[in-house]
Amino acid sequence: MTSLVTRMLRAARLDATLYEEVEADHSALWQATGVVVLSSLAAGIGDRGSSVSGGLVLTTLATLLGWYIWAYLIYFVGTRLLPGLRTEADWGQLLRTIGFASAPGVCQVVGVVLPGPTWTSFLFLIVAVWMLAAMVVAVRQALDYESTARAIGVCVIGWVIQLIIASVFLGLLSPSHPPALEPSQANVTEWLEVYLT
Repeated sequence: MTSLVTRMLRAARLDATLYEEVEADHSALWQATGVVVLSSLAAGIGDRGSSVSGGLVLTTLATLLGWYIWAYLIYFVGTRLLPGLRTEADWGQLLRTIGFASAPGVCQVVGVVLPGPTWTSFLFLIVAVWMLAAMVVAVRQALDYESTARAIGVCVIGWVIQLIIASVFLGLLSPSHPPALEPSQANVTEWLEVYLT
């Protein structure tokens, strides 16, 4: 079994063969789970959090749930709505590849030593773009697409559906604040922090 650190480094380098490897390796689900947890903890610590904070634990659990939902959405959109000629995948393959696409998120821990929130926000933006690129590679490989554009399309559609689900869910959790049809920039930022980390 390949070491977790080696796989994370390859995933962060957008190594397509890594994503093919974990797609086929059923035992890699635990490693993928570890990558998602490490990325979430790094984001919480990098955003001046604490590893023992209750909020950090809840954020990590929410991130794991978001990962499961995201993988299912990508699976559904990629195999039912936009399948390629060679597309043959299952939910577990998407869980594993998408989990490893979170590997760049570990870099967010650097935010804890940056001089202020502006620098931390800039770091988080760079890492979010990096993770998005990793996600596209992961989806392309897991769904056996010949086109990167199709993988981008699947990610965009899945992201929009997840934002709608998150909006409804957050609206149900906050009865004093009815869900807005046009989310504010603050809500979008909160969603991006939760769902991209």
